[in-house]
Amino acid sequence: AGHATLSIRDAEYEGEPSYHYRLIFRTSGIIEKVYKMRDTIDCHFTPDMLLLRSEKRVNENDYYLIDDIRFSYDRKKILAHSHRYTPTRTKIDTMLVTEDPHMFDMLGATMYLRSLDWDKMKSGESFPFQVAIGRERINISFRYTGQQIVERSETLKYRTRHFYIDIYDDAFTQSKEAAEIWIGDDENHIPIKIRAKLRNVQHDSGLADLQAELETAALLLQEERFTLEYEKYTAAKQRGPDYTVTFKTYMPFNVEVRRMRGTELDAENSAA
Repeated sequence: AGHATLSIRDAEYEGEPSYHYRLIFRTSGIIEKVYKMRDTIDCHFTPDMLLLRSEKRVNENDYYLIDDIRFSYDRKKILAHSHRYTPTRTKIDTMLVTEDPHMFDMLGATMYLRSLDWDKMKSGESFPFQVAIGRERINISFRYTGQQIVERSETLKYRTRHFYIDIYDDAFTQSKEAAEIWIGDDENHIPIKIRAKLRNVQHDSGLADLQAELETAALLLQEERFTLEYEKYTAAKQRGPDYTVTFKTYMPFNVEVRRMRGTELDAENSAA
């Protein structure tokens, strides 16, 4: 579905030494043609690994959004100035305050995981923290399960530590084991693999619906004169079809994908 690249380098932040982490994600394959994504996260940390700033730039299917969070530390409190805006207006401008010892953005949380004492970890042990997202402080926990081997090919294998990501918030329908992360089991502790569950896909029939949508997109894109837009009307907060297809740049039409269930097929066969 896409490719992610993580880079780490020495830098400066407001005239002081810092570590600069950058995560870049871009879609590929069929997803790239249907729903193009170009997301970038930039984080600055102090040499002691305190998160100073997180800036996430979202560019998804012509929708552009910036989440800029600046962290400061006051004795036992962590303050995060959260500013979310588009090119035309501010959507959120608020201060988040916590007495929890750990609050990050999600990339910063991954760096926190790297800093733990790996020699003393026990299977089933959890490491709680908070993530600043918009106006909210989300309670999350890394749950350690043990060592695993991640295979990239027959000749390329990584020895890793595996963690589940549990999210404790009513807004997330899939909170327990919402995602997984594999961290390299060496002195660098670099993230090797991240897997998240699909939003709004909570059972096998939902997964089959998604598969039907992707297969339909693949069939449509076999015609080189077609261009596809996914849920074009959603940005305007309107209900609309799954795909808007344009033939030869000037003739648009809409496509709604609906997978026939077994009960519907039985009913049609009985009527026939």
